[in-house]
Amino acid sequence: MVATGVLGLAVTATRVVQALLIARILGAVLHRHGTVAPLFAAIAVTTAVRLALVWLRNRRATTTATRVGETLRAQLWSRLAHLGPGYLVRHRTGEVETAVVDGVERLAGYYSEFVPLALASLVSVAVLLLWIAVLDPLTGLAMLAAAALVPAAPVLTARAFGEAGVRFSRGLGRLASEYLDAIQGMVTLTAFNASEAWGHRLAARCEDLSADATSLGGLSNMHIGFVSLAMAAGTLLGVALATLRVTHHAMSGSALIAILLLARECFRPLGELQAAFPAAYQAVAGANGVVELLDAPVEAPSPDGSTIDRRARTAIDAVAASVSFQDVHFAYRPDRPPALDGLSFEVAPGETVALVGPSGAGKTTVVSLLLRFFDPQSGVIRLGGTDLRQLSRDEVRSLVSVTFQDTYLFHRTVLDNLLLARPDASRAEVEAAARAAAAHDFIVAFPDGYDTVVGERGTRLSGGERQRLAIARALLADTPILVLDEPTSSVDAASEALITHAIERLTAERTTIVIAHRLSTVRRADRVVVLDHGRIVEVGTPDELRVGAGAFSRLVEAQELSS
Repeated sequence: MVATGVLGLAVTATRVVQALLIARILGAVLHRHGTVAPLFAAIAVTTAVRLALVWLRNRRATTTATRVGETLRAQLWSRLAHLGPGYLVRHRTGEVETAVVDGVERLAGYYSEFVPLALASLVSVAVLLLWIAVLDPLTGLAMLAAAALVPAAPVLTARAFGEAGVRFSRGLGRLASEYLDAIQGMVTLTAFNASEAWGHRLAARCEDLSADATSLGGLSNMHIGFVSLAMAAGTLLGVALATLRVTHHAMSGSALIAILLLARECFRPLGELQAAFPAAYQAVAGANGVVELLDAPVEAPSPDGSTIDRRARTAIDAVAASVSFQDVHFAYRPDRPPALDGLSFEVAPGETVALVGPSGAGKTTVVSLLLRFFDPQSGVIRLGGTDLRQLSRDEVRSLVSVTFQDTYLFHRTVLDNLLLARPDASRAEVEAAARAAAAHDFIVAFPDGYDTVVGERGTRLSGGERQRLAIARALLADTPILVLDEPTSSVDAASEALITHAIERLTAERTTIVIAHRLSTVRRADRVVVLDHGRIVEVGTPDELRVGAGAFSRLVEAQELSS
């Protein structure tokens, strides 16, 4: 930024030199002495130098913008990764995307253009006013008073600009969120013939954004108009005073010509600065989302490295880990009922425990807390006897692999999606995991095999194929703790049998938590924990609970009736 500002000063210096050369030409013509050809040659050279300096300044500004953008995006991505899914649960994806994309672009322009221009303008104006004051103190004082009105404009309009800019930035984020929802939900909108209605909703958002933009534009025009008037008045006042001084023989004609040309160059940087000022305010307003993201508190902060019990970590790595929830209370928001209300249960090393219950019982919350997307408000979760909060989130996730019911696949190849679990895995290990998840056969049936691009969110695959890839990815991670969220919910009967046998082989050596409704998955668990409203209502083996008349028995009966 300093380099860009210095180059901007050099550009202004060439303009001043050119103005002085023109003054000398006019003086030579008026007094009819000397040749002006060398002066015109000097102007040509000065113009060429200025063009080179402008090119260098713009190149440096582009480099600055690129570096600012790279740095901010890296910081924001690191922060997002550190915040984890817990932050996105409370914020709309489109608004976060607007901050990361649009907010960064505006700030990159602010730091690469406006800040260097401000530095160059302040220095050049101060030097030129001092120069004019040396030529004629009275004229210099009058122009200083006019120049002081220019920075007064931002002070007067700062609050209005700030409020209008924030409204525009937030409106842009809301509009981006609505468009993102529409694009991701296009299949649903089309299926229910709701595209037109959603279009009206988008149009309303666009009208709101247009009103905010109009308000911001009006303030911008008022600002620029005031500044332009102040600069014009300053130039006119300076020239008028200098002319009067000449008529009263208090100043020479050559000094008048110099002041006339210097006055124009004095206010030129201020004009450029104020023209860029509204965009700068928009950038500052757009930075709110960036600052909010950078300052957001982490839901589950990693401990200081000195507090981690490394011996406990080694023990967890060495054997299949136990899982323990002890009187865990957790609510997503203070004003909502708790998702978990005093939950306590244990999973022994190598044991398979099934969590069942109606929607909203707290099953998914158990997984989120186990992965440290959040920390409980009270109670303790332990892995291998170690408090989860004594382990960093990266360490926790290196011990726990999970398949979610809503499988997310990236717009990459099958191989790329599987290697997310373990980037250093060999091709043979990848294929072994795929075979164990009954996925290898359909993968090799694709024309490009493991190099097949699956499409956004895996849209080129069936639901069962996506689920089997998710299972293969979790198996490839080869962690001592395995969490299976509805592992057979989206597969046909043949695939379900293959996956069920694979799960039986794999869970023999792992601590496994299965979230399931299907009886075929639950009956192979060592124990079943039935949840309802964040509390345990039943615990026992599948056979024990099925013969009773409790909640699990009713769930089984309802499933059998529906099938």
